[in-house]
Amino acid sequence: MPGSDRPALLHPVPPSHQLYLTDAINEKESRRGAGGFLIHLLAYLFGIRLQFHDWWFDSRVPIRMYQTHNIHVRPATVEDFLSHSYKTWRNWGPTEQMLMTNVLFMHSRAPSYEWDWERFTIEYMVLDGCWKLAESIHGIKGKYHSDRIEKFCKKFAIPYEVKRVNSLVALRNELFHETLWDRSQPCTAVAADTFLKPYDLRQLNQRLIPALLGYNNRYVHTIWWSRGAFQFDSQ
Repeated sequence: MPGSDRPALLHPVPPSHQLYLTDAINEKESRRGAGGFLIHLLAYLFGIRLQFHDWWFDSRVPIRMYQTHNIHVRPATVEDFLSHSYKTWRNWGPTEQMLMTNVLFMHSRAPSYEWDWERFTIEYMVLDGCWKLAESIHGIKGKYHSDRIEKFCKKFAIPYEVKRVNSLVALRNELFHETLWDRSQPCTAVAADTFLKPYDLRQLNQRLIPALLGYNNRYVHTIWWSRGAFQFDSQ
């Protein structure tokens, strides 16, 4: 609005919940480990951002549940998903545990970036993190980025369209290697189809995350280029 002040870059948000972990050694250990994983897993599921009470937020914060994750989920499914994911995560090594927590953290941050190319960049970082996990846990191999996405989709039975995938990879290569966004300068207007690509990439990541955690529900197998809402069901 004309004449208004822009909000501060860093700002606190009042705490709303408490997390109890009976097997945590101390608060610091919990934040680096299970506590961090669980709050960022909740942030993924509900399409919001979550942090510890004395961490300040930077940039925009989605405040409505499912604002950045177009799903419907029942309370019983939430409990089942959290329990299953936590058991899976606990069985991984420290490197894989940290990687998944970072994937969830960056995924929840991505919508806070204001430019389309920024959101695309962060979501592609998430995709690469998912690939590293898949390499480590499932032994998947792929030299080229298009191959990686294809193998992701085949491994977890996620819908795959070669033209859509090639478009994502082409945008990634131009942006990362040539500082081009849709053959133009970042922070300028682009074609409508390009503007929607960060959403496609985000929705692909939203299906890869439960797949990597071994939660093989029907949501994982739904199309990731639709703007409609889906049921996040129990497996």
